[in-house]
Amino acid sequence: MKKFSPLFLFILLFTSCSSIEQISIDYMIPAEINFPESLSRVAVVNNVSNQGVNNKSFEEQTKLDESSHKLFNFNGDANIMVESLAQSLATANYFDEVVVCDSSLRLNDKFGRQTLLSQSETKMLAEQLDVDFIIAIDSLPLQASRYIDYHPEWNTFIGLVDMKVSPSVTIYIPSRNNPLYVINAKDSIFWEKLGKTEGYVIANQIKESEMIKEASNFAGTLPMKYLLPSWKSVNRTLYVGGNIHMRDAMVYARENNWEQALEIWSNAYKQTKKKKEKMRLANNIALCYEVLDDLDNSIEWADKAQKLANEIDKVEDRDLSKTSIYEIANYINAIRYLEELKKRKQDLPILNVQMKRIHEVF
Repeated sequence: MKKFSPLFLFILLFTSCSSIEQISIDYMIPAEINFPESLSRVAVVNNVSNQGVNNKSFEEQTKLDESSHKLFNFNGDANIMVESLAQSLATANYFDEVVVCDSSLRLNDKFGRQTLLSQSETKMLAEQLDVDFIIAIDSLPLQASRYIDYHPEWNTFIGLVDMKVSPSVTIYIPSRNNPLYVINAKDSIFWEKLGKTEGYVIANQIKESEMIKEASNFAGTLPMKYLLPSWKSVNRTLYVGGNIHMRDAMVYARENNWEQALEIWSNAYKQTKKKKEKMRLANNIALCYEVLDDLDNSIEWADKAQKLANEIDKVEDRDLSKTSIYEIANYINAIRYLEELKKRKQDLPILNVQMKRIHEVF
């Protein structure tokens, strides 16, 4: 079984003379849908109407198009999306069993339509497939934008096909008259081609069949953040310059020895009387505790940093409607970090309930 852990991954982006660095950390957030543990077997089905092929191929439309920017609409391959979503669910090992329904439920539709499953259809499918609930793909519209631009500095044409992927997915439980949840996901995928002539770029751009296949496969990954807990990447601010204590602590931080960095920054905080220095140290201490998965202490120190930033930027004495964000940058950064930490703590009980299914607690 895939093991989820509260591991924090970080990347330090260094600049030789900057006193601020950005650290990227990953942490787990709960899914939008809470599935009771009794729902352990799921089937993924194709509920998309048989709408036939697209009226005109991407290649044909491209040949007729004389502009460098053009939109093209397609129907995605729902069968590929079903397989992709089922594979993503199976790989996560979150549910005991993932079943794929091979055939389309709307195969005989003469006209394109989006129709929800009735409760009787849901019950029948659940019994036939021996599952507790159903995830149905209802629609998979794709919209491609083609851009071809010339860059004289490189003497090169760059062709970009940007595909917007907007699948609609519905969750059903046999005991309910109405769907449990409807997911309308949106994201994009792109392909790039470089060439010395515009004709070469057009001739060698991604083919329609491959484009639809890749976009449909990509669509299967989009509902995952709604269905299962997932990892989120965020950037955090770390103050590194100013005095020898800051520099010494950073040596340990770069070696992932956050306990030692925390000790140095904590001692420096007690010793200094300068508000700005205390604010920066409080921020760093809060980040240390966050990386060490101690959200209570992290919030406590982020709150100290926010109060110091409030005093430094004189927020209470200002007319904020006439104040530039650059004038209160310390306060904005501090309050944003504090709110994000509070949201993490608020989500933690929900995350623990969801992760209990696979015996993980944060």
